[in-house]
Amino acid sequence: MKFTQEINPDSYYINAHDDRSVSINGEVYTESLIILPDEIISNWEVSSVDQLSLDKLSKIKTSEVDVILLSTGLAHRIPDMKIMAHYLEQGTGCEVMSTAAACRTFNLLVSEGRRVAACIMIEIP
Repeated sequence: MKFTQEINPDSYYINAHDDRSVSINGEVYTESLIILPDEIISNWEVSSVDQLSLDKLSKIKTSEVDVILLSTGLAHRIPDMKIMAHYLEQGTGCEVMSTAAACRTFNLLVSEGRRVAACIMIEIP
C-alpha cells in the first residue's frame, strides 16, 4: 500500500527544525515565533521557559483555536502553572512539550484540519 501526504496549501506546515531554526512553508525562522491558523507572529520575545507569561501569550485568541502547543525549547520543561490554569479555565487545550515534539504534533493536527496555535521557542544560548 502506498501512502502519500496531503498538505493543504492554505495551511502552515513545518518543513524542518533544528536547535536554532524552524522552516515553515519553506521560510526559515531563527527566532521564537507563534504560529496561528492564519498568521505567523515572528520575533516572539520568549527564548526560555522562565520568560513565559500570559501577557506574552496574549496574541492567542482561545476562541480561534482548538489547542495550543507550547514548546519549551530543546527539553520538556513545565511553565508557570498559572498559564496552564488560565487555558484550562478557558476550555482550550494547552499541551507543553519540547520544540521537536511540538513541530511534529503541529503538522499532525493541522493535517487533521484542527485549528492549532503553536508557540515555538528557539533558545538563545
